[in-house]
Amino acid sequence: MNEADTRAKLIDPILHASGWNEDLIEREYTISQGRIHARELGDFQDKPRKADYLLRYQGLPIAVVEAKSDEEEPDAGIQQAKAYARRLGVRFAYSTNGKGVIEFDFDTNTYRELHRFPAPEELWRRLEEAGHPATRDPETNPLLFPYYTEGGKRPRYYQERAIQAALATILQGQKRVLLTLATGTGKTFIAFQVAWKLYHTKRVKRVLFLADRIILRDQAYGAFEPFGEARRILEAGDDLKSRSIYFSIYQSLYAGDPPTYKRLPPNFFDLVIVDEAHRSGYGTWRDILDHFGSAVHLGLTATPKRDDNIDTYAYFGEPVYRYSLADGIADGYLAAYRVYQVRTNIDKEGLWVEDEGKLYTTKDFERVIRVPDRNRQIAKHLVRTLQATGTLTERTMVFCVDQEHAREMARLIQNEAAQLVDLPDYAAAIVSEDTEARSLLSRFQDPESPTPVVATSVDILTTGVDVPKARNIVFLRPVGSQVVFKQILGRGSRLAPGKLSFNIIDYTGATERFKDPDWLGEPEIVKEVKEGAGDTRAVVSEVSPKFEEKEPAPTRKRVLEGVTVYIADETYFELASDGRRLDLKAYINYAKEVLAEVLPPPDALAVLWRDREKREMVLQVLRERGIPIEALALLVSAEEADPYDLLLHLAYGQPLRLREDRVLALRNKRQALLEKYGPEAREVLEALLEKYRSLGLEALEDPKTLSTPPLDRFGGPAGIVRRFGSLEEFRKAVAEIEHALYA
Repeated sequence: MNEADTRAKLIDPILHASGWNEDLIEREYTISQGRIHARELGDFQDKPRKADYLLRYQGLPIAVVEAKSDEEEPDAGIQQAKAYARRLGVRFAYSTNGKGVIEFDFDTNTYRELHRFPAPEELWRRLEEAGHPATRDPETNPLLFPYYTEGGKRPRYYQERAIQAALATILQGQKRVLLTLATGTGKTFIAFQVAWKLYHTKRVKRVLFLADRIILRDQAYGAFEPFGEARRILEAGDDLKSRSIYFSIYQSLYAGDPPTYKRLPPNFFDLVIVDEAHRSGYGTWRDILDHFGSAVHLGLTATPKRDDNIDTYAYFGEPVYRYSLADGIADGYLAAYRVYQVRTNIDKEGLWVEDEGKLYTTKDFERVIRVPDRNRQIAKHLVRTLQATGTLTERTMVFCVDQEHAREMARLIQNEAAQLVDLPDYAAAIVSEDTEARSLLSRFQDPESPTPVVATSVDILTTGVDVPKARNIVFLRPVGSQVVFKQILGRGSRLAPGKLSFNIIDYTGATERFKDPDWLGEPEIVKEVKEGAGDTRAVVSEVSPKFEEKEPAPTRKRVLEGVTVYIADETYFELASDGRRLDLKAYINYAKEVLAEVLPPPDALAVLWRDREKREMVLQVLRERGIPIEALALLVSAEEADPYDLLLHLAYGQPLRLREDRVLALRNKRQALLEKYGPEAREVLEALLEKYRSLGLEALEDPKTLSTPPLDRFGGPAGIVRRFGSLEEFRKAVAEIEHALYA
């Protein structure tokens, strides 16, 4: 039997026989939507990864089961089951062919060979013996209380793990709990589910959601809507004590005389959720947290432990669960990204001002000295880059040094784009929270609004602004904090319809300074500046200095006109999967090394290549090692070559043949094969060969090909089969054609 038959006829019955009824079984449980790849030719996504069975007890994930055909050994799927169990955080992993069962227990790190599945009660007892919370009553155990799923939204696997980790830690009596998950992974949804379970099991009576910006407070208020009338926004001076779920910002709680937070007893809240915990409450507002110190404090942050957020981790301790941007991209829940590193000549080498005897660098531009020529050149290059990447009319966030800089860049970008798009509000500066700025921001966030397309800002857009359609994040200001860098980068990480990736266009070196492969992963595409020829320092002793007043600050910027500024030549880099940054030559050499290690001898490769599943396994291994076949074809200008020939060429030095060469060889040397099925059948085979020549071997294997031109003129699949006499004869002919192509 195949795997599907084995599941239905053998595995389901033995699960049921052990007491696993349908309420306890979740089939085809999605773990990963498929890794997202951002390549120069476009984005693509791998196939989803699904566990064959997820077994639950009282709603709690408890075991993963991988099924194999009854022709395979029972342990054939145990490694995959273990990998899924680790990802899901469950203790038991099973592999079965329906005749035997192999168990791996992560608590004891041992295998067992079984003839049946353990019963649900048996597994729960083993969890209890290992110290799992003993109560089985969902009315009192928040781990077992059902999630709120009305509307169809269920927690993803990592959200469920975060919720379970937070609840288990709280049940153990810990008062300070931290969750670290990347921007866009649903931290507010996680916090809501934690509060929902604790509130309905009577573990907490009153909850405070504490943010540092109104927009974040209001977003949370909306996310907690299932609590209905139990919610209340706590404004300055408010001391209403009759609600259960409160939302506020530090500024409101600190305002008033006495401060608003002191109007409430220290033990008023049982749970305080601290949003954006990496930047909240450790300076001016720390006494608010201290006032409600008896409550459980649940911190939410999007940044891992680093020097500039050490206070967060000193207060909460290490996170009880962590999910990075790299994890989200690998699972297909967050957008992948490309990096364009661009430096002007004066950013690379500095700007020497003769009459001052001083060298200015990137950190000084737009802070103490203005170079309008630099801004004009950057605006021109940015618009050209947006056009080249096909994102000229997609949302772009540009982060500038100050409001003056943001307004100037909006004007320059608007002027550069005017000849390409007919949009009077193409670029706009969003630098305040007045009525007009809020209106611009609302339109910028609205995917249905045509403008503004480009928003320049200082820090209004840094956090709390959800623009899922954002395709470009542009750094025009230096960034001194890794936390701020990750917050800005996270503005582009959300997925949206038609969006799998975003671009980072970096003019200030932030992406180089704050590389963090462990958390951010590595971009698969990087464009870097190649050093320009000659002396790139711009000497401006002949320039007459002007001075402009910056309002409202009293400092003055020196404005230098007439400076020669240019963008150096850009060169293409590809990153291998192990994090090494390689130029094209080094990348090809790396690919050859991997191919020599992975591929069998040429004769064996030919046999393997005709097996669709084995061929896909080879291609998957190459993708995981950072050398997808599409990239290899592009880099050696061999898009019309059969991937098999491309691999032979790179791995063994054989001549690079095109698909057209193989079709020609078959027609010249194997005429008898084409003629033996008769003239009507030969028409079909010739059409299939043309499909192979233009599209590759996959076209011969895809049944949909038979319904596409020119094959559709043969009467569809049924008409084609009639030309061969039977389906078996048709399949035999196609198999012979495939064999002959690779002979």
